[in-house]
Amino acid sequence: MKRWQVLFSVAGTVMALMLVARSLTPAVVAPKGHLRMALSSLGAAERFLPWADPGCEPFILQRVVYDFLLYSDLDTGELRPGLAERWVAEDGAKAWRFYLRKGVQFQQGYGEMTAEDVKFTFERLISKDSLASWGKPLARDLDRIEIVNPYEIVFRLKKPDVTFPANTVEVRCQVVIVSKKYVESVGEAQAAEKPVGSGPFRLVEHRRRVTARFEASVPHWRKSPGFASMTLYRVEEPAARLAMLRAGEVDVAEIPYKLLKEAEVAGFAFARSKAASVYHIHLGGMINPKNKHFNPNIPWVVNAADPSSAKRALTVRKALNLAVNKQEIVDSIFSGKGEPSIFAFLPPGSVFAPAGLKPYPYDPEQARKLLAEAGYPGGRGFPTVTARLVPFPGRAEQVDVAEAVAGYWEKNLGLKVKREVMDWPALAAKLKVRDEAGIIWAYGTIPRPLGEPLVTMMSWVHSGAMYSAIGEIPEVDRLYEAVMKEVDPEKRKLRYRDLARYIYDNYLVVPIGSVDAQYAVNPKVVDVKKWRLVPGETYIHNYEFIEPVR
Repeated sequence: MKRWQVLFSVAGTVMALMLVARSLTPAVVAPKGHLRMALSSLGAAERFLPWADPGCEPFILQRVVYDFLLYSDLDTGELRPGLAERWVAEDGAKAWRFYLRKGVQFQQGYGEMTAEDVKFTFERLISKDSLASWGKPLARDLDRIEIVNPYEIVFRLKKPDVTFPANTVEVRCQVVIVSKKYVESVGEAQAAEKPVGSGPFRLVEHRRRVTARFEASVPHWRKSPGFASMTLYRVEEPAARLAMLRAGEVDVAEIPYKLLKEAEVAGFAFARSKAASVYHIHLGGMINPKNKHFNPNIPWVVNAADPSSAKRALTVRKALNLAVNKQEIVDSIFSGKGEPSIFAFLPPGSVFAPAGLKPYPYDPEQARKLLAEAGYPGGRGFPTVTARLVPFPGRAEQVDVAEAVAGYWEKNLGLKVKREVMDWPALAAKLKVRDEAGIIWAYGTIPRPLGEPLVTMMSWVHSGAMYSAIGEIPEVDRLYEAVMKEVDPEKRKLRYRDLARYIYDNYLVVPIGSVDAQYAVNPKVVDVKKWRLVPGETYIHNYEFIEPVR
């Protein structure tokens, strides 16, 4: 077959060369001062290897000491060069060739970053003992990795995937590049506790679930930090974080919306990431009937053995949506600093969303009629729903959203809803095996990178995903895979819209609202105008862009 190449839409030859020139190491201004930050979490397990910690919480710490193949544009969220200077699709996007940056050094004298380190990192991500949420779909789709030379590497896939480069971007959070030499020298146990990366900071001290202290690595090839050192404090209680900021004990604090007014009155400035969380309710149990956890008696679940169940399940899902006042939730829980959302994985105004659609209306009367039509008048006969209350770093409102939705269903539909507090690792373990029948939970999707939404969907939408929260639905899988293999950027937008429209028309989730992530900042210490955050990213990041007031 004739070999051909197609450049990824955001990595055209001319643009790539321009961006490489722009990304050359800038003139170094000597860092000064010590930055202190109070955050709700420092990660699930607080381990410094990307395959040793589940989810994206590790990003909070790993992002500090490591680098990524690609980065996000701070204005658009599009892909930009990182450790890879450019990247090219081959064989109809069944292969991706990355050309690596020369001269990037690992800390503590562990040598130059090369293709060997990239291959080693990816092979550990897809290993059987990997905890990375991207590990499973990557292992499913990756055929092999070929090293051409120290600065050129090829990823060969089992099927076309135009979104592959977007999975290597920094906001993807699990593909930091580690030093093969270091890990093999000291062993994974030590490497996970005392990391050696090529990033803008190096770890000095780590007290699990308490603090992590870092010192700047200057000069850094991409962006030298503004502060000479930095300490991150794990402070789970929101009021305590704000109190530390008011007392001058920290300079930056993660603030939930319920404390926004108090922080504003106190005179603090704010750093914000736009459209950082798209909140919605997952409806658990729409899984493969062959799974031992499948329960055909869940009202919103289709039972293939009962043809009439499809209409009943759709009617129930529509009723559940119409019974919830999304605008009231945005106004009360998020202080009106957001807008009701239409899709679970796309922020309002996304170019990948079908035009003309509006959020589901709030119509409790119609919701009651629909529920009765489905066979549950006044909620009678409807099994008890279990609402999992799951707090998340940067998304403290997940608990409040789940509580609010449970309240609307009780009030407007007569349902019985049992609340259960559960941390994310416990819920994740259940989702992996699809033990989710009859449960619901609120989740704030992080829609990054904005230029390729399938990256976020990868963990949630497809039947083969780590968590598959939308449901194991053949038509969803087909539409998802159509996006993956469409090379033409404009046609790919249409495939995205097909997928979004199907999820919307079938009421597969309960969309709530899209909101920003926010961090309160002491303006006497931090120049907040220079701290730029990637749009669509909830977790705190870009520490190296935080500059002291000079």
